[in-house]
Amino acid sequence: MKRTLLLLLLASLVTPAVAQNDVEVGRISFEAKSLQREGSLTLCRGNVKVTTHSFILRADEVDYYWSTGIVEPRGNVRIQLLPVTPNTAPDQRQQPQ
Repeated sequence: MKRTLLLLLLASLVTPAVAQNDVEVGRISFEAKSLQREGSLTLCRGNVKVTTHSFILRADEVDYYWSTGIVEPRGNVRIQLLPVTPNTAPDQRQQPQ
């Protein structure tokens, strides 16, 4: 259940990236000792850090599937939630009553 929730959360925030040791795409960036592209799969290995506007994910390994936008972390996986700022908070305008 936790893994499925994590995959859905990451899939909603990830867009395709070019494999490099430090990649930033839109609101997400990947850092790792090694990034390798194999077809529609990017393999991130060694001290992987995935950063978005709302959290930082760290893992030993991460696979990113370009065709589905799914991120699959493995090993020691940790997620740090970042504080919500006015620029990242959902639109909370008052509805007329």
